[in-house]
Amino acid sequence: MKYAEAQLGRIFILKLEHGDRLPGVIEAFAQEHHIQTGLVHFLGGADEDSRIVAGPEDQDLSNIKPMVTPLSGTSEAFGTGTLFTHEAEGVPKLHMHAAFGRGGGTITGCTREGVGVWLMGEAVIYELLNTTAHLAMDPATGFAGLTFHAIRDRNQLLEAIAQGIAAQGIDDREAAILKARYGLGENSATMTLEEIGNRYHSSREEIRQIEVKVLRYLRS
Repeated sequence: MKYAEAQLGRIFILKLEHGDRLPGVIEAFAQEHHIQTGLVHFLGGADEDSRIVAGPEDQDLSNIKPMVTPLSGTSEAFGTGTLFTHEAEGVPKLHMHAAFGRGGGTITGCTREGVGVWLMGEAVIYELLNTTAHLAMDPATGFAGLTFHAIRDRNQLLEAIAQGIAAQGIDDREAAILKARYGLGENSATMTLEEIGNRYHSSREEIRQIEVKVLRYLRS
């Protein structure tokens, strides 16, 4: 087992409307409000055009085949999930599993194939701050999975940055960019790649590459 610490940030309460779709509506909201990491709860109605992943076809880890399953009809739904920033894409991705009930039957699965909201839905997002937890591609499975940098909390990360500057492994600009990304400034506010790019007159991709480079250095 591996772990990382985090601190509770903002809490958002969302009313989802008929036709909204998971995971897209949550991911778009997270980007708009600069949520990099979080915990998400959802309840409401699921439309009959929804599809979920209800397990792999078998236990073969070398060739995972998802069982994409349509809902049998409009259903009651409750789900919980996580938001983590994808290392390669630089945007938050929702990983939610939900149970869907209709009549006397229930099916549970991952919402990544698209779940439409029927009538209305409710969601609560708990923002998590000051953590190195993120998503990275696992070559063995071909899926993006949760991973951590070796530094697990705010104080360790600040100490590692200071040591990196002293050893001339990273420069002041790179350190400032990482602090902005992880809310290590005085007000603990995190910044998006675009916001940091605007501050330093750089592109979003340039900032993402600097973030990845510095974290890899600190992790080594």
